[in-house]
Amino acid sequence: MLRIGVDMLGFQHPAGRGRGISRYAEQFIAALARHDSNNEYILYYRSELATEELPLSPMPVSRWGTWTVRWVKSMEQVAHGNLDDLDLLLFTCPFSQYRLPRKPLNGPKMVAVIYDLIPFRFQEHYLSDPVGAASYYASFHALKQYDALLTISRSAKADCEEELGLPPGRVFHVGCSSRNGFFRPADKPAERIIDQRLLSELGVRSPFVLTVGGDDPRKNHAGLVEAFSRLPGPIRATHQMVVACTLNHEGGAQIRRQADELGVADRLLLTGHVSDETLRALYRGCAAFAFASHYEGFGLPILEALQCGAPVVAADNSSQPEVVGTAGLLASSYDPAALARCICRILEEPALAARLRRQALVQARRFHWRRTAQRTIGVFAHLARIGNRTAAVPQTSRSGSSVLRGYPSPDTRRRIAFFSPFPPKRSGISDYATDLLRELQGYCKIDVYHDEGYFPSLAQADSDLRIYDHRLFTRRAESLRYDAILYQMGNHLYHRFIYRALLNHPGIVTLHDANISAFHIVMALRPDAPADHLQQEFSYYPGSSREDLLQRIPWQTDPGRLIGACQEQGICLNRRLLEQSTAVVVHDEWTLSNLGAVRAANTVVIPQGACADGPLTPGQRAAVRTRFGLPAESFLVGCFGVLHPSKLLAETVSAFATLARCHAPARLILVGSDSPGSGVLDRADALGVRDRVFMLGHRPIRDFRDLARSVDLGVCLRRPPTNGETSAALLTLLGAGVPTVVTDVGTFAGYPDDVVVKVAWGDAFEAALSQTFVALARDPAARERLSRAALAHVRAHHDWSVVARLYAELIERVACAPSRTTRMAG
Repeated sequence: MLRIGVDMLGFQHPAGRGRGISRYAEQFIAALARHDSNNEYILYYRSELATEELPLSPMPVSRWGTWTVRWVKSMEQVAHGNLDDLDLLLFTCPFSQYRLPRKPLNGPKMVAVIYDLIPFRFQEHYLSDPVGAASYYASFHALKQYDALLTISRSAKADCEEELGLPPGRVFHVGCSSRNGFFRPADKPAERIIDQRLLSELGVRSPFVLTVGGDDPRKNHAGLVEAFSRLPGPIRATHQMVVACTLNHEGGAQIRRQADELGVADRLLLTGHVSDETLRALYRGCAAFAFASHYEGFGLPILEALQCGAPVVAADNSSQPEVVGTAGLLASSYDPAALARCICRILEEPALAARLRRQALVQARRFHWRRTAQRTIGVFAHLARIGNRTAAVPQTSRSGSSVLRGYPSPDTRRRIAFFSPFPPKRSGISDYATDLLRELQGYCKIDVYHDEGYFPSLAQADSDLRIYDHRLFTRRAESLRYDAILYQMGNHLYHRFIYRALLNHPGIVTLHDANISAFHIVMALRPDAPADHLQQEFSYYPGSSREDLLQRIPWQTDPGRLIGACQEQGICLNRRLLEQSTAVVVHDEWTLSNLGAVRAANTVVIPQGACADGPLTPGQRAAVRTRFGLPAESFLVGCFGVLHPSKLLAETVSAFATLARCHAPARLILVGSDSPGSGVLDRADALGVRDRVFMLGHRPIRDFRDLARSVDLGVCLRRPPTNGETSAALLTLLGAGVPTVVTDVGTFAGYPDDVVVKVAWGDAFEAALSQTFVALARDPAARERLSRAALAHVRAHHDWSVVARLYAELIERVACAPSRTTRMAG
């Protein structure tokens, strides 16, 4: 555990209250509180500055220090005296009138957050005062000696390395986000009504172009007013130009004079200071958001606008292109005509505006505080390791294996190769891999390898992510020498290229299905498979009865019969895979225990990841149901995932028919691709409930999750014996807070009894399932208890940030092993 001091001047500074640095410091410290359970923090604030609205920590005092008033000693004394026995001291506002401490010879590591080096880039404007310039340069030289600088953008990182002349490994890009969940589109009619009232109170009378900024020539409000004046006459006549910021008297008067000279004074609205709620209404309501700053360390208003779904025009300099991504149009901030052309395109092309609004929400999701916190924690751990002040402490995984607790720094992250199917391949593992990649990028530099014939539709949250055809792997691996290879292995032919790579390049294997006999049997039927493929896999299971299976069963013409025989006899055909792996990941203790005699010391349990979205509000639920043509007021039962007979779908329909007879509004939805033999519609016709059963087919993951959140009761069943798979569909339901019924078999049996309702498998299964449906439909209190317990369980054990950290620890252990090619004992 590290003891970390944080100077809260970034939040307290009177010149920054309510502005970018203050917002960043508050949210940044809160993110560390949420995501760092290993370290202790002490927050230092200045007693002579305002202390109201200081952010209180949500973490327990034992892990997060209480406020410590240090007004009797300066931060210089905190750093050099180190009376609090700090391992590290973090500064959130290094450039101010307060003196930045020098780095002590023997004391805590010194770290500072750098938002930008704008004063150094524009010295003629910002450093004309000798006193201010002296203070800035004093801090500038102190920072050159600090152990690490954290930047909020890659552009700021490049500036620091260039202007400060620092070597690689001293400046770390940790990123930025905005107020969690506040800036978002208006999803409810009531929100839109409130927004309209706020806009009306401001004086907004027509569609408008919005810009946001401070009272600073660098923000280039003048350039945007000129750009607005260059719009075609009909557009100017029907739109307003809204400038939302606090301007001093001279600044406001200057913009008004310019607008008058350009003939657009009657279309200009200067709002002055606005509340966050009003700012959000402006972002939501604008026809276009324009931000033409000459230079930005990040450009927080751009991100806030994207989060609200606004179509964006921004400048093509500094950090702005990396924030906008492909979700907006870029132009030179010094070219009003180019800015006008971009704004005009959005206002005149509805299809373009609609596309940018959709892309805005996708781009905005690439910035979140969890990743910033993870990267920062990684820097802290890196500094501790190189300083030798705190050793990495071996921890014990749930399987008993020793792993290293620690986080790599962003610029010394382990480089790994990641093999998996990805969307648009229709697979739960495709979705799993996408979610895991999003979180794991905070810990590792990742090269993604996919099967030939398609290109993954991955939302790349980080430019470190590189995507390659798997056939390039061998050549690249020879030069890159990956620290680890991570394979996602399941029971489908999608994983054929993965298995072949694994045989030649041992790595970490996430075994999503303990029994992969179906994969091998179907693979053996392919013309490109080795003729003796099955014989090789069966050779790992000696015994006359097992060896006879291949001779007794005509598997080439009846593969299902051999698959069934393997299930009955416990022949999982996974032993060769286990021996070829440097480590194996399974998702639960049940799967671990069922590896049986081949269980290896290098097998670890990392829970299946899931999103704890929580339940929808009644209004949101009604909107989702309406979107998919479902009765808004019905009692909705839902079954999710590939609709295979092994999921007891016919039995589900029978139990639902019993419910429908005594509960008129009941409806059943099945979301997923329908496999041959599911028997759903035949059973529904036979029982007279065909009109109440909705087959919605395969859906994109966002629709899948929305539908899961819209049901009143979830169903997730398996016919034993199972393949040992962990159901992502079940976790989606639990993460949505949906009370869910499962079969008391396999991995489902390991869930706590207060989290799911388990129905025992046996002759009376169908009757028991029917009774369970009816009982839960009649007992809303029981459903509410299950909902709360399910959501709490997912947040505690399956959150993706937890999962990614466990993967990172395993990758670190494998990378540090004496020999990366050591194979597991069978």
